[in-house]
Amino acid sequence: MAIRRSATKRHGLPTVVQLRLTPTPAQADALAAAVLLCNQAATVVSRLAWQHRTFAAVELHRLAYYQVRAQVAGLGAQAAVRAIARVAGAYANRRATKKRAHIFRPHGAIPYDARLMSFNRDARTVSLWTPTGRVTVPYIGRPDDLKAIDTLPVGEADLVCRRGVWLLQVGLTLPKPVVREPVGGFVGMDQGVANLAVTSDRVVLPGPA
Repeated sequence: MAIRRSATKRHGLPTVVQLRLTPTPAQADALAAAVLLCNQAATVVSRLAWQHRTFAAVELHRLAYYQVRAQVAGLGAQAAVRAIARVAGAYANRRATKKRAHIFRPHGAIPYDARLMSFNRDARTVSLWTPTGRVTVPYIGRPDDLKAIDTLPVGEADLVCRRGVWLLQVGLTLPKPVVREPVGGFVGMDQGVANLAVTSDRVVLPGPA
């Protein structure tokens, strides 16, 4: 089921659609290995960041890139980059920031960007990086969400395994609505207490009633 979208997000703002992946058992094992590996890498980077008190993305990349690739066998270059960015974002967003090393859940969602995934919209498949090589997995979804994937620019995505079901939550950019110029210019509005509103041309709303 796709993530519910507010009416506000339908007007030129980023939004998210959710696709259901239908991997074979071998592909599911490869995806599970990718989840474990990327979360392990993020935890390694997080401990390095906390140990060296380095939390900004650029400095953390310089500190941790080669170390995490050496410590986590099978981790690809772009997967390491995403793990570092994920750690920097986690420390930037946490309420109790930097009081202890943040540990990532082994089976938590992992991010994919354009270098780690690619869509074949005609075949309704997505190619995803795994430690053992890319896997091409079919996907299904609601008609509106499939149409959005086919027609809108695709951003990053999160790979999620929920009760044995593989999901891909894909970020999209909705088109901006056509904005028309106002007829006769603009009208100012002043909200008050005695009167609900008064316009710049001295019309009192809601009026005598």
